Amino acid sequence: MLDWTKLLIQRRIRKSRSVIPEERSEFERDYHRIIISASFRRLQDKTQVFPLDPSDFVRTRLTHSLEVSSLAKSLGQQVGIRLQKEAGDLRQKFAASQSESFDRNSDSTDLSIPSTAQRQHIGDILLCAGLVHDIGNPPFGHYGETTIRAWFARNLGRLHFKGRPLSHRLSLQMQQDFLKFEGNAQALRLLSKLHFVVDEYGMNLTIPLLATIIKYPYSSVDHLSDGTEPKKIGYFFSEQSTFAELVRQCGLVCRHPLSFLLEAADDIAYATADIEDGYRKDKFSLMQLVAEVESCCRQNKAVPEVAEFLARIKDKLNRLLDEGHNKDIHKPEYYTLQNWLIYLQSILMQYTESAFIDNYVAIMSGEFITPLLETNLHSKVLIHLLGDIAQKYIFSSRQIVQMEIAADKIISSLLDKFIPAAIDFDTDIELPPVRKRLMAIVSDNYRQNYFREAAGKSEEERLYYRLLLITDYISGMTDGFAKGLFQQMSGF
Repeated sequence: MLDWTKLLIQRRIRKSRSVIPEERSEFERDYHRIIISASFRRLQDKTQVFPLDPSDFVRTRLTHSLEVSSLAKSLGQQVGIRLQKEAGDLRQKFAASQSESFDRNSDSTDLSIPSTAQRQHIGDILLCAGLVHDIGNPPFGHYGETTIRAWFARNLGRLHFKGRPLSHRLSLQMQQDFLKFEGNAQALRLLSKLHFVVDEYGMNLTIPLLATIIKYPYSSVDHLSDGTEPKKIGYFFSEQSTFAELVRQCGLVCRHPLSFLLEAADDIAYATADIEDGYRKDKFSLMQLVAEVESCCRQNKAVPEVAEFLARIKDKLNRLLDEGHNKDIHKPEYYTLQNWLIYLQSILMQYTESAFIDNYVAIMSGEFITPLLETNLHSKVLIHLLGDIAQKYIFSSRQIVQMEIAADKIISSLLDKFIPAAIDFDTDIELPPVRKRLMAIVSDNYRQNYFREAAGKSEEERLYYRLLLITDYISGMTDGFAKGLFQQMSGF
């Protein structure tokens, strides 16, 4: 069983060098480190939904992260309160799940419940985790990740190092890191290494915080218990020792319990925000939204419980619209949409809180892997409804498709230029002048990190770290910087 004393350990991978007495907890100090970091500020020019949008209304990765941070902290606070209130019932449930031979008086196997002080730490960790959960995402949103994966799928067998294809030079895990490139794994890499402050430990954030942001505790070659591959990965080969240390220090057997709350906060934030941003960009009308809700009601009429829930959702939408007109509010449709989405957020938060409590024993035993919002039929239907609306009216819109094509061109072109230069960089092969200049463009911070990581490694690993050097560099770019660099290098 997991233990909150370990799960909330106030320790960093490298012990803090501060000698000034602090009233703040280590997790509160994390917050300050994140807020003042350049990596966090860069999120203001990274895509959430609409790439390179001139409007100051639609969300960026920065504003999305602030919203997730707020929701995650609220969830942590509410869950902490309920855990203490229902501690007796939860411990009875846990005892009942044990075998008859289990010693119920054994403290070492008791169900851990966070104390009042630990509840504060839970809120602080989730506040910070929300801020950095997307910090490793490349430019142009998730399409940037897709482009990087597709580029390596096309080129690992085509590009050569010393006469042999890269696919024959790299181990399976090294290849899979690029073929399954993931912003979540890049976030751990950035926070623990790339964001240079004083040494090779990056921001040197607390161990529980780093563990919380790993929503997918798998490498690129791991398989689930049923033999299938996980949908996403949480760490690269380069961070496997870091991941192992997080697991050891926190006593993990699977995900950190707080990662479930972070995941839910992220899902709630983007599911509702995408709808609001799409409406403000005139991708659909309120009447189209009402029609989609009514259609969902018809599709689920055979399930009385779901049909009744969706009817309440629809009625709330109609009541808000009537209220907006009756109060003579300017733009009553937008008033309706905003307040309806706030209402949906509160519902989804309640379902998340209950799902965590209901599955608490399984979570603390490491047996639970299902997203919290997928455990309740109501929240599952609601999240899917919002996702379907976003897919139909927003992600398939001409503007998004055009920008995705542009993003593919920008990132693919940068990889076309930088990867061939990196392959022979720092070897006995003389680089042509143009490729020397390309490697000189790469951030000095990332190049110095490469030299630290590659020192004393095998030729295979050094090649792997040279390829990572370029994905590090491109992932750290903002949308505007990537576009500008592409234009400069293309002679535009």
